[in-house]
Amino acid sequence: MGEINWENEFKKNTFEDWRAKALKEVKNDHSKLKKHDEIEETSTAILTPPTPLSERNLNLSILNSTNDNYNESTSWKNGVILHSKEEKEINKVALKHLMNGIDLLFFEEEKNTKWEVLLKGIELKYIHTQFKTLSFNNTQDLIEKIPVKDLDYIAINHDIIDSQNISIEIINQLQKKPIKMFVSNGYKIQQCGANTWQEIAYILSCANEMLILLMQNGLSIDKAASCIHFTVGIGSNYFMEIAKIRALRYLWDQLINAYKPTDIKSTTCLITAHIGLINKSLKDPHTNVLRQTTESMSAIIGGVDHLIVHPYDELDTNGPSDFATKLGINISLLLKEEAKFGITKDPQGGSYLIEHLSDEIAKKAWNLFQKLDGFESIMSEDKQAYIKSFVSKKAALRISKIKNKDKTIIGVNNYFNPKKLSSKSTNSKTYLGLKEINYESITN
Repeated sequence: MGEINWENEFKKNTFEDWRAKALKEVKNDHSKLKKHDEIEETSTAILTPPTPLSERNLNLSILNSTNDNYNESTSWKNGVILHSKEEKEINKVALKHLMNGIDLLFFEEEKNTKWEVLLKGIELKYIHTQFKTLSFNNTQDLIEKIPVKDLDYIAINHDIIDSQNISIEIINQLQKKPIKMFVSNGYKIQQCGANTWQEIAYILSCANEMLILLMQNGLSIDKAASCIHFTVGIGSNYFMEIAKIRALRYLWDQLINAYKPTDIKSTTCLITAHIGLINKSLKDPHTNVLRQTTESMSAIIGGVDHLIVHPYDELDTNGPSDFATKLGINISLLLKEEAKFGITKDPQGGSYLIEHLSDEIAKKAWNLFQKLDGFESIMSEDKQAYIKSFVSKKAALRISKIKNKDKTIIGVNNYFNPKKLSSKSTNSKTYLGLKEINYESITN
């Protein structure tokens, strides 16, 4: 049997072939190919035949490789958020979660905490732990309670927009031993309505400002880079979310290399993905399962290090239920233990679609990052006003589509649960003066 010429065996598709296929899927309704908002901007990238890999200038196959302390394998850490109201009780809950498969604890401080009580019996060196403290003084108190060898496995979530309050004690601590101290918060800006490249541009801009501040305080680029980590919010646009995470890794690599680091690990980044609440329903709770699962899949395939699936009823006036908390934990566990996600690094690397979208998002994000870099500081009024303007515009378009049912979310704006539930949402969280979105609250 002679060699098969595969190029002759398969038809080469033109742009018109792609367009005809898309029109067939939407029953020849040309209006559905109209460009608007992120999904319609995305449609152009999907419908345009991707450039062959051999003809690309950018190599976006950035593997899921972060600091060795945060990435011993291809797998991710499965997290849960705990609010430190009563130390002994939260400690019991944390230990129970660890026995049930959790390997990332996220403690959010709500009052001055007795850390030795909260962390009793928790072996930090065997898991990863994140803390959101009330102040840099509380962070200093926390660090003093943790053995130096265990500091490699923790991250602190001081938002970079609060960096003007950083204490000299913290700077001295970071000089001696860098810790993941500052979070560049893509999750929060995404929950307010930012699209994929706006989110990436924003967190790159925040991180770059923090790098400069730390270097001005005497840290090398390698030490400064190791003090920063990222959060991203994951939306329902499956392929775009995969590509977004890959684009972030690529752009961070490019940004750090511009400062000429001496340690190659400085170009990698720790990313925590949050499956948030924009499209989640309180009144039809079972519709959330598929959305949470596919969004988790996007995060994992994209290559995040940590995954936190927020309980769908986190905004309920009664607080999150045990059922919703367990559901979020178990979605991640099933994808890891049963579906065997995480066995392969960067499984979509080389995919024409994913590489093309990664390229497009990276270019758009970099262009916006350069515009943001022209402002003095994230704390300046003009920069915050600019950020609010483009995020608010996207948020308004998203909300309009939901209200007009141009986009259907089952149980949220269409095909409602016939059984009336009494759950009510607080929906009062804000970030940078922007209100976080929840579609169900808007439509009811």
